[in-house]
Parts: sequence; structure tokens; C-alpha cells
Amino acid sequence: MKLIDCKGIKERAFCDLISFLAIVFVVARGPLTQWRYYARQCAANPVHNPTLLFVRPIGLLTILAFLWFLEVYERKENSLTALVTFGFLSLLSVFAKPNFAFVFLMAMAVVVLERMISQKSIKIGVLALAAALPSALAMLWQFTYASGSTEAMHVRISFGSFSEFTPVEVVMVSLATFPVPILLFSRKIFLRESAYRMAYYALLIGWLQMFFLTNGISGDFSWGYDLAVQFATVVTLACAQKSEMAAWRKWIAMGIFAYQAFCGICYVILVGSQYEILI
Repeated sequence: MKLIDCKGIKERAFCDLISFLAIVFVVARGPLTQWRYYARQCAANPVHNPTLLFVRPIGLLTILAFLWFLEVYERKENSLTALVTFGFLSLLSVFAKPNFAFVFLMAMAVVVLERMISQKSIKIGVLALAAALPSALAMLWQFTYASGSTEAMHVRISFGSFSEFTPVEVVMVSLATFPVPILLFSRKIFLRESAYRMAYYALLIGWLQMFFLTNGISGDFSWGYDLAVQFATVVTLACAQKSEMAAWRKWIAMGIFAYQAFCGICYVILVGSQYEILI
């Protein structure tokens, strides 16, 4: 099962390139972010938070297992192996860092709900729920018992997140953080590709968590958002490359992404030289 079906040599090379650059890219540093790399708005990066780094490969495997389940279910084949694999990897991701599941399991639930409505059947929903239930229970245990006495449990609704952004700042930071998915949105691809739809669902859910929920200065609701930004950016670039879309949109998106990757490399160098992440 492939996340994005890149068949030709050029397509595979392109997917490899953006996958590599996705490790380092951050926001498009500039006036929209007051020339910050990371401070206040956050960004997916390889510099800190080991648990976020650890959950990334597990999260990707979880997504692949979920798409594998959808594929074999649609072909009316035995989906038990795919379902168990998805459930196990999802549970493992929760113990690595629950923020991934908190965003992506909700996005997957939306994809499954779509199938239930289109097929007028609850079977796929029951199967997916059974696979995801251990992960949901693990998250409930973590939040209820493991973190019950910590500041992390003091969650409140607060527009602007822990950074207390104004509405205008939220818009500006969003434009600087995920301009590629905004620029490369395609209704045709959205209706055709499950991974593409899930990327946008995760981005929306992560964005809502980032800018509407907070538990203080730790910014715990930013981690799932960072992962969603990374996933949505890579998926939309790959899908646009192998789909019919205006060339100017692709070139502008690649130019912006290249600048974001350049900013990410600069950020890594600055962190290494200044021993400071809030830059």
C-alpha cells in the first residue's frame, strides 16, 4: 500500500525530495510571522521534543495501515490483517505521543463516516471503531490517570491558543505555516483521493485545536497541528505533481515550500549555535 502512487522515476524522485525536506521545513519566515522561525506560532522541526520525532514514523505507518484497510475493504477482501495492524500501530502512537491520534484518528473517523454514508452501511464504521477503541481507551487513561494531577489537564477554550494571537495574527500565521495546501487545493483530487481528503481533515482539526484550545504555556495542542501541517503539505505537493493542475500553481507552491525548507535549515543552524529554540 502506497500513500501516494508515484510511478515514474521523476515522480519518485520528487516524492523522495519533498519527503526529505518535510523533515526540516518550518513557517515561511517574514512579515506575517514578525520574522520569527518558531516562537509563538510553532512549527514541525527536527530540533526538539523527542516524542514528536518518535511518533512521526509510527504515525505514518498508522496512516498507511488505515488506507490499506480502506483499500481491502473496498475490494471486499478479508480486512482483518489490515484492521489489526491499524489498531496496533494506532495504539503504539498513543504511547509515543497522543497528539497524533488526537488529530488523525478524528480525521480518519470523518473518512470512515463518508464511506458509511455513501455505502449506506455501518459495517465499516463498526470495524474501524473496534480497531481504534484501544487507542481511545489508552488516551482516556493517559488524560484521566497519568496526567490527572498536572497542569497539562487544565484545558480551556481560548481563541488564539497559548500564544494569545489576535484574529488577524491567526490568519497571518496560518498563511505562513500552510500556504502550500491552501494554494494546491483541488476539488477533483479531494473527491478522488482518500489520503488527500484525510490530509485536509487533519489540517482543519489540528488548526482548530491549535487556535481554540490551550492548557497553558506548554502548548500541547500545537504538536498534532504541526504533524498535520507536515502531512498535508507533503501529500498536496505529491498529488498536485501527478495531477492535472495549472503549472503556475505548482511552481509557486514549490517555490514557497523551498523557502520554508530554507527557513527550516536556517532555524536548525541557529538553534545549534545559540542553544535557543524560541527564535
